[in-house]
Amino acid sequence: MLFCVAFCENAHGQRPIGTLSTSDAQISGTVNVQHNIAEIQSSGTVTAGDRTAEISLTRGGKVLICTTSTVHLTQSNNENAPLLLSLNRGAFEIHMSANAQDAIITPDLRFDLSEAAPLDLRMRVTPNGDTCVENRGKSAPVLHVTEQFGVGGYFVKPGQRVLFEHGSVREVVDRESSNCGCPTGLVASSNDPKAFPEAVSQGLTPPQVPQAPPGEVHAQVSATIAYNGNEPIPPASATAPAPSSTSTTNTPANAQAPQQTTLQPAERPKAPNPFRAIGHFFRRIFGGGGS
Repeated sequence: MLFCVAFCENAHGQRPIGTLSTSDAQISGTVNVQHNIAEIQSSGTVTAGDRTAEISLTRGGKVLICTTSTVHLTQSNNENAPLLLSLNRGAFEIHMSANAQDAIITPDLRFDLSEAAPLDLRMRVTPNGDTCVENRGKSAPVLHVTEQFGVGGYFVKPGQRVLFEHGSVREVVDRESSNCGCPTGLVASSNDPKAFPEAVSQGLTPPQVPQAPPGEVHAQVSATIAYNGNEPIPPASATAPAPSSTSTTNTPANAQAPQQTTLQPAERPKAPNPFRAIGHFFRRIFGGGGS
């Protein structure tokens, strides 16, 4: 995969956020790269390619960025500084020992932790804002969910899986059944018919039009339509199909042949002569004879 990085010198005493392979994702931010391994310093943006990208966290644990998804990570230079993870689109999973000050944000929501505890969180954001959240584990911290531009709030308890429709805490489905994390065993470019629909339904990869294998040609039908405005329209008799010479009609022997009647065009009535009417008028006045 292609990737872009802003190279920087590792400051003395600074702990990187984590490391990942450059072959699995596009990476940008304050990053050091050595031998195809990218070391994310204080901040970085990672977009997974055709497979899940795994970030090994320096604090312990990992972040799995599902195929084609984008995640931004930010952490200050302090040893116990909180980690901020931002999911722009797609899905990701967090498996780490979380601090109480850590936070996760999406375009619509913010998730704060109630306490320091093991975090096993799966999250997915669809293009219309639907946010699926699964807070796994009995000892997981309670997630306090607030809207980025609102005053509403919601608590996601340990072991709970919910769906915030359109990114709203007022439209919550608390018995969500779909998977909130990465599709199992999925590669975005895979032709596996079982894996492909799940990626499309979760908004991780667009639907693709099936292509013919190399060397095979799709059946095509073509027709040419021509029109010449200078040519006269042929009469109806020219286009009518001629009767077949082989067709026969069963007619009784004693039946008379039908008589053909030719319709003559009706004569157009003559228009009245205005001069004749004027002549009648003057003859009546001056006593002329005739009608």
